[in-house]
Amino acid sequence: MPKNPIAYVEGADELNRALRQVGDRVTGLLLQQAAEKGAEIIAEEARRLAPRDTGALAEGIGVQPGRLQQGRAQMNIGPGKAEWYGELVEIGTEKMAAQPYLRPALDGKAEEAKDAVADALRDSLKDVLS
Repeated sequence: MPKNPIAYVEGADELNRALRQVGDRVTGLLLQQAAEKGAEIIAEEARRLAPRDTGALAEGIGVQPGRLQQGRAQMNIGPGKAEWYGELVEIGTEKMAAQPYLRPALDGKAEEAKDAVADALRDSLKDVLS
């Protein structure tokens, strides 16, 4: 118990720790949602740029959340498991020339994606603070 307290609440330290954890989880969720908005812009461009023999590769490009750690949210952008050959299309093989679609999508839409993330975070903060 603190020395000469005005009031002492049993379990206050535990409550404060729990509230910080909830705050961290909510902050992480908001960051992840904002990052997903930016990642979707890049994924949409990758779908547009992907070679279209059957269209399966383009249709299989998606966004999956990655690591969420210390104010950083990682998003994975690329083809799904069924479109495993997408990496080979991107980088090429000794028998097939590369047909990049992911790197050009990232290079071409990075600023727009960054702006979308910033806008989403700004909107989230407005909602939380109002």
